[in-house]
Amino acid sequence: REIPALDYGKEREIQIGSSITNTKTGEIVGIIGGYDYDGAMLSNTASDEFKNPGSIMKPLLSYPLGFDYLGYASTHTLHDLPYVYAGTQILVNNFDNRFMGDIPLQFGFTDSRNTVAIQMLDDAKDVMGGGSKIVKYLNDMGFSKATQYSPQMALGGDNMITNPIELSGALATIMNGGEHIKPHTIKRIEFFDGSEPITNNPIPNRVLSDAATYLTSRLMIEAKKGNMWLEGLTRSYETFGKTGTNRYGEAETIKLGAPRTAIRDKTMLAARSDYSIATWAGFVKYDPQKQPWITPSEEGRNIPGKINSYLLDQIEAEYGVPAPIARPESVVDITHILGTFPYQSTAEGMNPKLVSSSGMIKKDFFKLVEPTPQTLKNLDSFNVEATQVGTNLELDVKFSPYPDAEKLTEASSTFPITVPFTNRVVQGKRVYDDSWVYGPVRYKLEVLVDGQLIQEIKSETDAFKQTISVPRNGNLEIRGSYTYSYAESIKSNVIAKAFELKNTGSTVPKFSNEPFSKFVTWAQSNGLGFDVDYKKQGNPALALTVRSLNPNIENSEQDIGKLKDSKIQVTLHDYEVKAKNFPSFEKFKTDLGGILNIKTPSDTSGKIKKFSFNGNTDDEFLVSEAGNSEITVIFE
Repeated sequence: REIPALDYGKEREIQIGSSITNTKTGEIVGIIGGYDYDGAMLSNTASDEFKNPGSIMKPLLSYPLGFDYLGYASTHTLHDLPYVYAGTQILVNNFDNRFMGDIPLQFGFTDSRNTVAIQMLDDAKDVMGGGSKIVKYLNDMGFSKATQYSPQMALGGDNMITNPIELSGALATIMNGGEHIKPHTIKRIEFFDGSEPITNNPIPNRVLSDAATYLTSRLMIEAKKGNMWLEGLTRSYETFGKTGTNRYGEAETIKLGAPRTAIRDKTMLAARSDYSIATWAGFVKYDPQKQPWITPSEEGRNIPGKINSYLLDQIEAEYGVPAPIARPESVVDITHILGTFPYQSTAEGMNPKLVSSSGMIKKDFFKLVEPTPQTLKNLDSFNVEATQVGTNLELDVKFSPYPDAEKLTEASSTFPITVPFTNRVVQGKRVYDDSWVYGPVRYKLEVLVDGQLIQEIKSETDAFKQTISVPRNGNLEIRGSYTYSYAESIKSNVIAKAFELKNTGSTVPKFSNEPFSKFVTWAQSNGLGFDVDYKKQGNPALALTVRSLNPNIENSEQDIGKLKDSKIQVTLHDYEVKAKNFPSFEKFKTDLGGILNIKTPSDTSGKIKKFSFNGNTDDEFLVSEAGNSEITVIFE
């Protein structure tokens, strides 16, 4: 209580307990026996109070066994689904009462999902040879009260009880590459009579592989990120952490008069490579009159987190900065298709979003199986009509519809989860579907001329029209098949149709903003008819040049024979000549002399007043109206 940040005060019955263990020797180097423990006749909470540890058992039990016996990689996909205890109607829930479906292993650990931890332990139990093997493992990890297997051990509940000394000793095993050294306080006994001293040299017991403990330690590093309870453990060197929370059951809350989600106690693991810490905060006595539960505001104080952070500071001041945990040779990298197990190797052309990154696995389990994406069905029929228009090829395509229409679209990223004993159906996330590896099925068209591929087309529909550019002549082959949206090199059987290209086209020149005479020459030489229209604009230099063609055929390949069936509508730029816009005859002659037939007077001085042609006199006229008529300028 001399440390203000850690002194909660005496007005409540909340107690604390901590143990610090040297991970390399098993020596207990520090104890907090309670808020007021001074070695008197008081209960030492670090050694005497055996409580349910809660979720801090996950990095000590389920996850290391998952790495060691189930062959999980760090990039494994877990299935957050409802779990019912065998032979009961007791449903395991997560802290948020949700079931999320497929989740990354790291997220399952960081978010402390109960369902995945308990399923992992059950699976490991079956591989190891039964519940007795789990009990032996726990005993070997130093948990003295573990006698009868229960799936709830994964959650630190039911008959799984322990104390901070055992917890820091078990955590030391994770930090020490899987070798457990029994926590102890006596190094040596010396005798006053000179007898030979007795030295305590505990023999390490290998409980886990160094691969499993290394992979578990990585989970505990990542778990600190974004976790408000663990963020205070972050240092410039590697630190590790996990929280655990125990809540009262429904019957207990009724008996105590506590809130429905009342917290019984909180525990936190913290470590560096050379020292492990386990801290508990809760109640020794459960006196209903003293409200033996941690309120939300008290939880916000994060007593275990503050104590552990303080202890890390004291350890650093005493022993300096530790070295990181070295990656053992028994851990290898793995890249696989996400969501598969056994892990499938990646495939060329597959969806890159399904490829795992930075995965690690125990070397003994490094094995990849061939990928099993969906296989393509056979194409029954394929028809295409090809119409050549110059160097354009108009295609009208029809495939036999793909037999499994669902494979033409992305499989849903969610799937329904039915919650037992309720009428509730929730949507869970799906990480893998065989149709995602290469993507949805597509209809593939390949166009070849004289054996050379000139265009590929993929379509989501079995019937479509397409216009493509082709050479003027040659042997045309059009092939149809099924393929995938990602892996286009993979395709079904191919059905081919043969055609012959003929030189029936002509290249239409560019006419926009060119003199109308250029179009007239081209049209007459090809025997084409046309009609002319005019549209005013403000640039005299563009007068009587081509504005547009309808149809718009310029700069394209066209079948001239078909163009003779109808007239081309030619719109020309027109310009309205106004006397007031020309302050001098020189300006008028310069702007329009190349377009109009202008008579040059003997005297060009003075301001232009009007224009005269074809017996008409006016101060303005359209260029299109004048044509080739001679224009006389009238001055003021």
